[in-house]
This record gives sequence, C-alpha cells and structure tokens, in this order.
Amino acid sequence: MHEDILVIYGGRSYIGNSFKSYLETKPVDVITVGSKDCDYTYLDFEKDIPLDKVKYLVYATGRAQVPNSKVENNLITFDINTFQFFDLIERIEDRLDKDASIVYISSGHSVRASDINPYYASSKAAVNSFVVSYSKKFAKMNLKDGGTRRINALAPEAIDSPMIDRMVGLDNNVNMISYVATRPNYRLLDVEEVLHPLYFLLSNKSTGVNGQVLVLGGVK
Repeated sequence: MHEDILVIYGGRSYIGNSFKSYLETKPVDVITVGSKDCDYTYLDFEKDIPLDKVKYLVYATGRAQVPNSKVENNLITFDINTFQFFDLIERIEDRLDKDASIVYISSGHSVRASDINPYYASSKAAVNSFVVSYSKKFAKMNLKDGGTRRINALAPEAIDSPMIDRMVGLDNNVNMISYVATRPNYRLLDVEEVLHPLYFLLSNKSTGVNGQVLVLGGVK
C-alpha cells in the first residue's frame, strides 16, 4: 500500500479508464468511483474511503450533448458536468490531504464557440470559472497550514475515442472527415496526449499551478 491515494471519479469513462491503466506503474494507490464496475459506487465514496488519505482527485465523469438538442433535454448534462462537481468539492474540501490536487476534466468546447452543443460547452465553461474562483479559497487555506492544495481544469479538444465516433454518428450533417477538419489542430488528440499533462497537474511538480484551465489541442 502506498501512502497516497488517487481517486478517479468516473472510473468507467474513457479518460478515467485510460488513466487507470496509465497509472499501473506509478507509485500511487488508485481507487475508481462510478455507477458500476468500479471499486466504489458514487454513494459509497465518502462513506468508505478515508478522505484524509486522498491526495489526488480526478473528476472524469461527464455527459455529452446530443448535437442540436434542446435545453430541456440537457438538464442532466448540467447536473452531471457542473452541479455534481460543485457539490462534491464543497462536501470534501475540508477532509482531503492538505497537499491535495484536484483536476476537473473539462473540454476544448468550453473555451470556443460551439454551435451544435452549446449546453455541453457551457456546462464545462461554468466549471472552468468555478476552478479559477475556488483556487483562491485553497490559496487561503494553504496560507494557514502550509499546504499546497490546488484545483485545476484540463480542457482537451476531441480525443480519438468511441465517444467521438458515437457523437459524429448522431449528426446526419457531419462525417468524421469534416468533423476532424473543424478541430483547431485539424486532427483528433491521442488519449496519451491528455494523460501526460493530467499526471503532471496531479503530481508534486505542479504545486505552483492553481486555478488554471489548461487547453489541449489548440484553440480557435
């Protein structure tokens, strides 16, 4: 058993599952949390995990928007992507390790115009703003006890993944070639291009990084 615990909240998501595999050779104990096929369910997370031992937390759960869908169909998108994260941080902030690092998986859509999925984009953009604001609270807590608590967001452009295949398949006006052509770097990201900076933001090499939104894959 290693001293530090890393929690992947949303362990069955593509990034969450990929990150778990990435961490197999790293000196950290990984705990996955999800609705199924994880170490703990969302309901059991706070009850059964010693939060004072949790040093790293990745919020990798999320919900996409069906292209061009209406706001009434996206209330759960805001709930999962936005409000559940707010609620989680508020509940656990005082119980985490004083050097805890939290990374929210945002999206490149959160920092640019997105005409076919504005509700998804805005649900992520809201958390970007939350991260920036909440970092000030962590900074004040650190000043009192000498900790290095930090909270950041990672905002990757589209990743080559089954989710992108499904999303593009839902829009009759878009094929994969035309979709990729709209990406800032004119290609999809490989998942490892996301996992490397994610690991950095969680590591003790990033203690000076707090309240940042790191965009991957270029911007438009």
